[in-house]
Amino acid sequence: MTYQETLYYLYSRLPMFQNIGAAAYKANLDNTYKISELLGKPHLKLKCIHVAGTNGKGSSSHMLAAILQKSGYIPESIRDKSGGYGYNEKYDPDTSIKKDAFEGRDPRYSWINPGFSQTERDPVTNITWNDAVNLAKWLSKKEGKKYRLPTEAEWEYACLAKTQSRFGVGDDPRHLSFYANVYDQSALSYWGKWNNFAQKDSDGFPFTAPVGSFKPNSYGLYDMNGNVWEWVSDFYSDQYPSDAVTNPTGPPSGDLRVRRGGSWHTWALYARCQFRNWNTADTRYTLVGVRLLLEKHDRPIRIKQVHRRQNQLIKKLSQ
Repeated sequence: MTYQETLYYLYSRLPMFQNIGAAAYKANLDNTYKISELLGKPHLKLKCIHVAGTNGKGSSSHMLAAILQKSGYIPESIRDKSGGYGYNEKYDPDTSIKKDAFEGRDPRYSWINPGFSQTERDPVTNITWNDAVNLAKWLSKKEGKKYRLPTEAEWEYACLAKTQSRFGVGDDPRHLSFYANVYDQSALSYWGKWNNFAQKDSDGFPFTAPVGSFKPNSYGLYDMNGNVWEWVSDFYSDQYPSDAVTNPTGPPSGDLRVRRGGSWHTWALYARCQFRNWNTADTRYTLVGVRLLLEKHDRPIRIKQVHRRQNQLIKKLSQ
């Protein structure tokens, strides 16, 4: 495993950890600090919006295209001409220098082309942390409202959705079949050597799935687990605060940024609400996307209004 957190988030239900007893898992879990336990009542309305899409006529696609056109912002994968990462059926990770699961960096790949086909409602990939922050700043100025990346604490609070379960929708990874696009039987024809890690069900999505294809959690939020990793605002640190704090925002400086949630290509272990991953701010990858948080207004906006707001925003950006 490539992540230090694996040692702390083991659980016996995954095939590769069946030799780890439930008691050992519980001991690790009890000793694991949870950001969510630090939070009292949320000071922000936990409504998040996927910025999603590729070529097509869907509202999410038009939103991103309109933002890029109006703002003049060019995503890093295109601006620095080094590209991103993507799927190539002829690419063999074992013959590459980095042994990476996907081909890159390569100018052929960017948010426009992740190497596999997408609908207009699929989540954007190959978006860097820097891209996400700049898009949020421009969108905030355009709308006169505050859009930003959620903090790590806010993201986890939203994922847990009033629970203390592993996935926010229960402890059993089999529940993810109804709530999350993770590595399952649909992907075995592409990566059969990872058969032991695949969910036993098939959701029909070997790659990304259109946003909202699965059930939402109890907060009404879709795709908090799986589909794409989501950047949060915090710098990464391997140490949480030793004392309880309210609404923590992470360390003041660092070299790495945190991403959360797992993706369409990760197994259930990495889709846990408390699991943490990290990358440099300029990392672009075919598994990494973005979810923006809109800060609370005096007049709350219901979750069900999210698509209506997206359409309204598209019209405004097009004017």
